[in-house]
Amino acid sequence: MRQTWLMQGKRAAHRRGSEGVSRLDHFQGRAAEQALDVVSVVEAAVARGVGSGAPPSGDVVLRLYAPAMTSYEGTHPTVLVRVGNLHAQIDEQLAPAIQAIWECGIDTFTCCQDLAESNADWPAKLPHMREWVESRRGWMLIDFPVDDGLAFLSAVANAGPRDAFYVRMTHWAAPDAWDVKIKPMDGAMFQEHQPSNFGLRLLQVSFPAYDLPELTRRLREHLAGRTVPPAPADWSTVGR
Repeated sequence: MRQTWLMQGKRAAHRRGSEGVSRLDHFQGRAAEQALDVVSVVEAAVARGVGSGAPPSGDVVLRLYAPAMTSYEGTHPTVLVRVGNLHAQIDEQLAPAIQAIWECGIDTFTCCQDLAESNADWPAKLPHMREWVESRRGWMLIDFPVDDGLAFLSAVANAGPRDAFYVRMTHWAAPDAWDVKIKPMDGAMFQEHQPSNFGLRLLQVSFPAYDLPELTRRLREHLAGRTVPPAPADWSTVGR
């Protein structure tokens, strides 16, 4: 059974263009959103190695995307985003942010504009997940390779003031604090014939939807080369 922190449901899968991937363009779109959940994304991460920065091979992509031919329904409406050789159908609310992230040279794995909606069918299968699913209503998520996720967080933090938004994204005790996770994962979870091999392969950033406009604005400021000088933050909401 998948662990709770992996319960992210059906989300848009982001892919880097390459010779291997380009042969599979007809598998992309909502079919990919339906077929490729976070476990498959991690399979690809395991296959490409920890922090390698290389795209998954064509064989890996084919294995992950082949089921997409059976369904073309997704949870959320999507739009096509292209930046250089990156292209994917992205949940429409997140599309501008993902475009800005890619334009910053930061890679992503997957995203979702509302985790509760994407995981609405989980409680029927796993009743103990009902409370978790409801708690994710109005929360978005973007998955990154670890180093790219750290670059994303630094870019967003440096491109704006150290205000309540900054406190939410940095401190776990803040009201509506962002949920940022990097957890060791065993490659044998997805390749059970292999010995256990733990590594840090995925960084997840989940944030309240009302933070999306400021997040996107800061990414554009970063793209323009504009930063805000460091200054003390107001930590009163976390008891400091």
